[in-house]
Amino acid sequence: MRWAPLFALILACGSRRPPTVARIMSGERHIGPFVSPYAYEHFVRAELAALAGDDEEAVAEYELARLGPADDTLVLARLAEALDRLGHLERADRTLREGESLDPASEAIWLARARILARRGDLRRAMDAAARAAELAPESAGPALLLAELLERADATPRAAAVLRAAGRSAAARRRRLAAALAQGDGSAAAEALEALLRVAPPRTPEVAATARLALDEGRPALALHLLGLLDPEAEAALRVRALLAAGRQTDAQRLLEATPPEAFGGPGPYAALLLRAGLVEAAIEAAETAVALGDDQAQLTLGTARLAAGDAPGAAEAFAAVPPATRIAARAQAGLAEALMLGGLDALAREVARAPGHERAQEIPDVR
Repeated sequence: MRWAPLFALILACGSRRPPTVARIMSGERHIGPFVSPYAYEHFVRAELAALAGDDEEAVAEYELARLGPADDTLVLARLAEALDRLGHLERADRTLREGESLDPASEAIWLARARILARRGDLRRAMDAAARAAELAPESAGPALLLAELLERADATPRAAAVLRAAGRSAAARRRRLAAALAQGDGSAAAEALEALLRVAPPRTPEVAATARLALDEGRPALALHLLGLLDPEAEAALRVRALLAAGRQTDAQRLLEATPPEAFGGPGPYAALLLRAGLVEAAIEAAETAVALGDDQAQLTLGTARLAAGDAPGAAEAFAAVPPATRIAARAQAGLAEALMLGGLDALAREVARAPGHERAQEIPDVR
């Protein structure tokens, strides 16, 4: 019985220690002390103010959030960054030191220090701080993402890619790796990153389409089609047609074009261009005429090319000559006009058009119907 008072005292002391709770911040799981509703309300207000660019208000709200029963390194980290953005460097550094004293292993404090050092131009120390955060929170994507970003800024792209590859199953890290590969124009790396991302997250149409487009540009239509197969059948219709044509599957491309409305390709003008590439000349002429009637200058070029492919030299010449001289396609229209005149038997006139320095002479070409 004599141990009962001591045991009760231990329990009483333990009950005053704030319990830890898990919270999701910016998509990441953080373990920290329980936050009272009052403190949490002011923390949320501070975060919203910071997002809106009002750091003065954010600092005031973070300070109010600290008035709860226990301080929180996450609040201190956010406060330090807001102070630094305001130019209060000494207060920011002091706040970081306070947070580190409270918890030397706080991921939030080391991440804030890394971002602050990077903002001040000290990339080397910023990378050290981000690496420290990564050591302290190996399951968190935040440190890896920041470290990769800093390495890219330091022109250490291969190291950045290695950091992202080692970032575990985090969708955010894998998405960042994909974005980096797309920005570098590396189709193989992008396809690999996308495959890794799809193991932990559902596909997003822009990411898949960008990777497929890059694969197609690199001459890998089979890979592009494989990636596009991850999307809804109606998505990225134009890219699908381009990939089918590049893969030599003209019949499949024609079927897709015939079964899909022009709106899925961006309107009658782009639709006409794809119809022409797929060998559907008559359908291309019809779609191009519709686009021209809607004021699409680019469609004039498509119309002339389609009529030329159909053997209609006078119609092709008329379409090419109608292209405005100040447009970026004027030179191509001039070349098409010369070809149409040659096909129509007007060799001398065709040579004169071909020798002209610009498209201005095209406006003087008579109706050759």
